[in-house]
Amino acid sequence: MIKSNLFDRMNYAGEVNWDLDKSNNFYSFMNIDILNGCDFSCHGCFVNKGTNSSNLENDLKIISKIADEINASSLHLEEIALGPTDFFSAKNTLDVIKHPDFKRLFKNPDTKFVMLSTLKAGPDEIREKLEVLEKYVGHLDIDLLIATDMDEFLTDPNYISNMKIKWKVLEESGLEFDPAFQINIHPANLIKYDAENLTRLAQIIKTEFDTILEFNPSILRIKHQKQKENLHFWMQTIKENFKKNADGFTYTMLNKGHSGMNNMVINFRNGNFYICPFIYENVFSYENTYLIPKKGEEYTLNDLTTAKEDFFIKQMQFSEKTTNCVGCEYLVSCSYKNVLTFMEANNIKDCFLGLGNGEIHGRAV
Repeated sequence: MIKSNLFDRMNYAGEVNWDLDKSNNFYSFMNIDILNGCDFSCHGCFVNKGTNSSNLENDLKIISKIADEINASSLHLEEIALGPTDFFSAKNTLDVIKHPDFKRLFKNPDTKFVMLSTLKAGPDEIREKLEVLEKYVGHLDIDLLIATDMDEFLTDPNYISNMKIKWKVLEESGLEFDPAFQINIHPANLIKYDAENLTRLAQIIKTEFDTILEFNPSILRIKHQKQKENLHFWMQTIKENFKKNADGFTYTMLNKGHSGMNNMVINFRNGNFYICPFIYENVFSYENTYLIPKKGEEYTLNDLTTAKEDFFIKQMQFSEKTTNCVGCEYLVSCSYKNVLTFMEANNIKDCFLGLGNGEIHGRAV
């Protein structure tokens, strides 16, 4: 089942939840990269497809233990995102959802399940996996993020009709979905990411599917020698679209509370937890720079909460080496989002977000 009034609800997602006035609320988010394999090679995809979980049994044991500890604390387990590959195309999806520790992750019925997919799999394959998911964990509230391709969406006449076939499968499912489309912005795309094309794509999605379009810098998933150039390309895309759509512009980075002080966002892959920088969107990176150390043989919630504060302190110290972070009203917010950890890892000294200098402003969501 697809929930009603998608566009109106999704367009304002988070605007109230992350209000800093609600400082007594604490939320945790887990991005778990345990799915292996994918049949597709989508533009802008930098996902590791084959070696995300070398020991699924052990990985789910570790993750579910931490989930239990979070649920027993005041850190509400808000979301669990299962990735990094397509839920309906991954080779071990059924192994994951049939495992008892997967159901254990959603012991708290308020925890949302974030599902990632392209919906390029056949309708029968999608239906089969949804039926198994409903059988094993039927109470899920699912945020479905559909990775789409602007080239295909705007040039292939069969793309929308094929998508509607899969959409109907979602509507017929007993599970509840909040679907949204995403495109991964990257320099190699054939169609220019200008305001006209992005607005056209967003309007088609709103008209045909009554939901929103999010666009994210997929290039941040990997450490690349051209990372500064990639960030410049992304920022120019943001600024161009801001100029053309200033009145309706929504910019998550302006919200000081979103993914900030009252939030703990962590990534997991192959037995280890990592802090998760928020650069326009969660960055799923697994370099040693972001590794959360464990004090004993097993991870504990204390390891994760201690790391959150330790990384914050290190970033405040690193700010002294930047050109314009000290004195910026967003310094504390950016440090809790682990922006400065990302900057140090990529040898960036200047603000690349357009925050402190007022280049970008708009509605903070």
